[in-house]
This record gives sequence, C-alpha cells and structure tokens, in this order.
Amino acid sequence: MDLLCCYIAEEDEPDLVLQNELFSSLQTAELPAWMAYEDSRTFEVKLEAPQARDSLGLHLELSDGMTAYVSRVSLDHLLPAGAYNLHAPEGNKLEVGFYILEINGVSGDAQQMMDVTRSGVGMIMRCRRPQLSVVKVKKYAHQSMGLDLQFTAQGRVLTICKIFDGAVQESGVDVKPGDRIIKVDGREGTANELLARIAQARHVELTISRCPEVTTAFALPVLGEGEKLQQQ
Repeated sequence: MDLLCCYIAEEDEPDLVLQNELFSSLQTAELPAWMAYEDSRTFEVKLEAPQARDSLGLHLELSDGMTAYVSRVSLDHLLPAGAYNLHAPEGNKLEVGFYILEINGVSGDAQQMMDVTRSGVGMIMRCRRPQLSVVKVKKYAHQSMGLDLQFTAQGRVLTICKIFDGAVQESGVDVKPGDRIIKVDGREGTANELLARIAQARHVELTISRCPEVTTAFALPVLGEGEKLQQQ
C-alpha cells in the first residue's frame, strides 16, 4: 500500500491537557453523511496576552499550511485559552478539532499566524467548527490508497494534500485535498498510529474533518500543486 507522507517539524507546547469531548461523543453510526455542527458559522475568540512565550494554552497543528488546527486545549484557567473557555458561551468555546482561520488580521499562512501567537499580545481569532464525515474505503491486497499525506511530529491527524489513482478514488467516497483524517476505524491516535492502521487494514473506515476554506484553497492550481505548503 503506497501512502506518500510528508513529515513537518513543529515546536511542542508543554503542560497541555488533551480534550476529546468533541469527538468522543460522536459515534460512527451517527455520521452517515457530511455533518456540520448545529451552527457552522465562524465565530470570534478573544484571548488575553500570554504572560510568557508559548503559554497560550493551545497546541496548534499547521500541516495544511494555511490554518491552525486545534489539537489540544489546556484546562488551566491561568492560561489565555483556558480563561476564555471558562467564561465563553457553550457554543463558542475553543475546542479540539476547531480551525483557526485568522489571528489579529493575519490569515492564509499558518506560520505567520503562529508568529502572532508568540508576539506576546492579546489576540482576536476567527474560528470555524469542522464538518465531519465517516467514509469506508475498500482496499485490495497490495493496492495503493492513492493519498499524499502531511503530518507533524506531535500531530494526531493526517492532512490529505493530493489524491491519486488508488483505493480512495475507486471507492467513490467524498474525500478531498485539504481534508484531515482524524480517526481510523473509529480510533484516534498519533499520526504514526493512524498511518499504521491504514497500512494494515484491507477495508478501512476513515473519519474525515473538513474546513470549507481549506477545501477551496486546495482546489486552486497554486496551492493544489503544493507550492505554498511547507514540504520537507
């Protein structure tokens, strides 16, 4: 099985608590088609300036090159993210799996957005809840999945950059460049664990997270050719 994988180095942020509330309540049987949250609009998050560098209380995964995907949220109310969630309305809390589209007016470049988070100032973030789906892919022995994937060292998702001839295309499932694989056969894991499960399975079930802005950008010729993505 061929998976073209691109590892992206990233800096880790210590002392974060992984929150799984967003996905643990979603059972595979409940997701037969694309599912947006009750309110799929973007919403605004205002965070106070962190007291120290890299103490925002978030771990952000940047593998699509243009958004910051929230992979961990601290429960520490002394950190900006935890303090925001403590008082935010239930529908507008910052949760694992959400996409940050813009920080202090900076958008479209994930690394520049990360630079803003390290500048020591308060932040206004434009965020989006994900669209989630479960797809089933049938794979013959020695058949390629036909996916070009990117992931980061501390990441728990696989970002689909390109789709080639292979099991995914032949299965006719709704998967597009820019989508993230967040579960394989109903289970979360590190990026390497997700890759291993895909490689070992004959028939595989993928839980997909989609951000409309990312899907649109990956469909453009320049970004679709990977010219703006951080390749290593």
